Parts: sequence; C-alpha cells; structure tokens
Amino acid sequence: MKYIRPLANPICVTLLATLCGCGGDADQAERVETVPVKGTVSVNGKTFTGPALLTLSPVDAEKPTTYGVITETGTFSLFTYGTREDPDGSPTGQYTVTLGTDDAGMSMTGVPVTESSSVEISQSDDGDTVQLEIKLIQKKGAGLQDGPNPNP
Repeated sequence: MKYIRPLANPICVTLLATLCGCGGDADQAERVETVPVKGTVSVNGKTFTGPALLTLSPVDAEKPTTYGVITETGTFSLFTYGTREDPDGSPTGQYTVTLGTDDAGMSMTGVPVTESSSVEISQSDDGDTVQLEIKLIQKKGAGLQDGPNPNP
C-alpha cells in the first residue's frame, strides 16, 4: 500500500489557497492609482463660484469617474474613491468635463449649461498636487439649469 498523505496535504493547501484567494479587500485590488488634483473653473472667461459638481468622465473605460465640488471661492479638489471632505485625487488620463448637479441631493441649481470640454490629467514632475484650470464655455442660447442662480 502506498502512503500519499504527506504529498496530498501541500496540494490541498495550495488548491484551497488558490480557490479562496489570499484575502484582502476586493475593491482595493480594482483601484487605479490617483494623483492629487486641485484647481479652478472658469465659464466664458470668468471664475465660476459654486457650489456645483464637476464630473470628469474618463475616455478610457477602464478608469473610474472622478468628481470635484466647486466651492464658493471657485476652487475644487478632485476625488475618485475618497469624499469631497477627504479628496484622494484622480487617475491620470483624458477626461470629458461636465458641470452640473448632484444626484445625491446637493443643491446646485443655477449652474450654466456648458459646451463639452476635455482635460488631460498627468502626474506632476515633482510629485506635488496637480494644479488644473478648467475653461468652459456656456452653450449659445442655453440658460441656467433649473432653479435660482447662486451666482448673481
């Protein structure tokens, strides 16, 4: 009779580890590296002051959508996996920019309807925060999104 028990145990352990994985957060494995990004937005050449939601939709479908909330001072910080209170930046790449409202209930009425625009986000040479200036143009004949204008 052959004794195969010592050989079977390592094979079973290896098979079990392969099938179950090594643990950890599955969402972490799918995350794309981000770089810190701050900036300003202008509409028709004038600094736009919020509040308003900035949405950056990636051209590369493998990358996640990035967001920023434009403050009353006209500045924003981008976040992808973080929050507006704790922004974590954006993956590098080409994005289509949309200025608008927030489905989560943030009131951003009075935001101008703008032409489609795109931006490129790349790593800064020194590893510091990327400074981004987004220039938007209001659509001809388009007014504001529904509601009162927070920027009289």
